[in-house]
Amino acid sequence: MRRCLSVVALLSLGGCYEFAKDYDRKKAIERRDQRDEYYANAAADRAAGEVVERQRIRERENERYAERSASLAAVSPAEPRGFYCTTSDASPNDGRCTRDKGDCEQGRDLALASTPDLGECTLVEDATCFSTQCYPTGDACDAARGPDGVGQCVVKH
Repeated sequence: MRRCLSVVALLSLGGCYEFAKDYDRKKAIERRDQRDEYYANAAADRAAGEVVERQRIRERENERYAERSASLAAVSPAEPRGFYCTTSDASPNDGRCTRDKGDCEQGRDLALASTPDLGECTLVEDATCFSTQCYPTGDACDAARGPDGVGQCVVKH
């Protein structure tokens, strides 16, 4: 709504026009400032909302990770201790060891054809291993490595 300040200004259209122009200019500046403030606040609110959402996502991921870790820890058994070994009195280098008793007995049954005096599979604390094969003694491991002696026999618990 445009108003003139005085009757004189009302009579002179030029003065009223100038007043209206100034008034419109001031209102336009105020509207622009309000709009800028609105957009600045909206951007800040949106950024704050995104930060909160990212925090929620991180918390959910951490909870899932903790659940998975707990379930994996409950499912995965502890590393087995000891080995099941079979040995021969006549040929000490013919013995073999495995972590699983069933595998030891199966290997013993297959080896009985060449070494008939192999004993039963018994649980021992240590075995000497080369690559993936394990033996009851260090001498048996060295003999299995062959003449080139590549690699190293290591005592495992």
